[in-house]
Amino acid sequence: MKPLNLDNRPCSPISSNCVIWQGPDIPCIKLCAGDTVSDVIASLGQELCTIMDQLNISNYDLECIGIAGCPPSDIKTLIELLISKVCELNNIPQTDTRTTSTCPDCVVSVASCFVQGTQSTMQLVDYVQMIANRVCTIVTEISVINNQLQEINNTLIDLQIQIDNIPTYTLPSISVSCILTPGSYPLDQALDALLNNSATGYCSLLSRTGTPAQITSSVLSQCILDASQSLASLAAGDSPVQSFSSYYSGTWVNNANLTSSPTLANAINNIWISICDIYTYITDLNLSISTQNTSSVNLELNSGVLTAHVQDTGWVNLLGFDYYTGGMSSQKPQCRRIGNVLHFRGVVYVPLATSTGGTTVIPITTPTTYFTSTQITPFQASGGVFIDPLGFMYFNSNGISGQSVIPTTIVDAGTTLDNTYRLYQTAFRKITVSGTNTVTLIANIGISINTSKQLVLTSLEVFEEEGGLTTLYGCPYRITTSNVRSGENIPNYIDSNSDIHNFPSSGTLDLVTETYAETWPFSCDASQPAQIGGFGFVLDGLIAYLDPCTEDIKNRNCP
Repeated sequence: MKPLNLDNRPCSPISSNCVIWQGPDIPCIKLCAGDTVSDVIASLGQELCTIMDQLNISNYDLECIGIAGCPPSDIKTLIELLISKVCELNNIPQTDTRTTSTCPDCVVSVASCFVQGTQSTMQLVDYVQMIANRVCTIVTEISVINNQLQEINNTLIDLQIQIDNIPTYTLPSISVSCILTPGSYPLDQALDALLNNSATGYCSLLSRTGTPAQITSSVLSQCILDASQSLASLAAGDSPVQSFSSYYSGTWVNNANLTSSPTLANAINNIWISICDIYTYITDLNLSISTQNTSSVNLELNSGVLTAHVQDTGWVNLLGFDYYTGGMSSQKPQCRRIGNVLHFRGVVYVPLATSTGGTTVIPITTPTTYFTSTQITPFQASGGVFIDPLGFMYFNSNGISGQSVIPTTIVDAGTTLDNTYRLYQTAFRKITVSGTNTVTLIANIGISINTSKQLVLTSLEVFEEEGGLTTLYGCPYRITTSNVRSGENIPNYIDSNSDIHNFPSSGTLDLVTETYAETWPFSCDASQPAQIGGFGFVLDGLIAYLDPCTEDIKNRNCP
């Protein structure tokens, strides 16, 4: 609805569509709170037009009652006329007094909106009067509404003018020196970059720093607490050593405050104090770092570079083998320590005495030294071997017992092996029979290195007799252990007539020696420890171990 009084100064015109009815709901005219004033006025106007149309006398056809030529001038006259006609048709006499119940002062039924309680009838005159009063009230109310609508309409016009004159809002620009290329940007563009820039925006930063809760959790994970000892205080010789909270009083953020205010600033403050405390301890006090080698690792510090080498002594000659002379000096049996493991290698020759029961040794310059010797007795004196009453043979003898064969450059004197380690072998001794003819003697033995680092040889006879019981010498090792007698023929084990693995015919056959005219130059029972002088055996494969907690330290110069 467009207002007709647009020039209604000083009021400003406004559209009635912008004003809302805040009165009660009026169901009879279908008016609800929240409708616009345009709807309210339209509804009232429609109802008013309907009523006025209904009350218009010209809308009624009165020919049937014979008054078409002179109709009533108003609705009241029409109703009185109708009442008279009704009374006339019903033979109801009419009087001038109302008590006679004649029309127009007669009883009529009233419309439902005029029913009071259970009273649904009234005198026609009263009824008409009531209708007239109601119409007048409606007319008055409509007049009031029209005035109100006019005021509303004026207000709406004024609001519309103000709305039309509202200026367009433009977001301000701000200066940006990071996130975006330095310059001036509208506020919304700068805010979007601040939040969503993939490289420097807040969301990207959050994905790298973690949430505030995660930062708080990290801050509260400190491991250096108020009572932790300061290294700088320790280096300063304080007694007692001061804690961080006391040594750095005034700058150190106590744990209680750090817990109640877990900020990165407080955490970084304490971190820097801790780092500087360590730095002061190491540098300002000119502390030096030293290395200490262990039995497993060598540490070296050169020009600030710390390197570690596995402890490896290299191959070292065993003790007690000074009878290796000449070309054999470089062939002495050896030991090598790597960490807490000892490895052995080389050939051990049982030292040979110059004569039966001799107290001097036959030096071994080459293995052939012992080929031509007819002696079988081991050298049992200082620098030789020691054979105890049970028959065990110990190397590196001091004349009364066996000593350690492992040099102190490998294992110090006070350190022992953690167990006894054994290796079972076949010892050998090649002898010259005549000219260049040689034959080999064999002895089945056991060798061991015990906890006292003694090298021990166990002969076959000691194996058989160990335990002190009566022994029957029926061990199958006897077949392959040499037991020869001087002057007797040497068997030929590969001759076609005497090959013990093959016989030319079935039946009982003797082991013949027809092809050999050679005889044994001396007697030797290689099962007995006292007769295996000059025999050799291999140490390769023998390994021993130190206790893993061994702390003996041996330095080694590495290239």
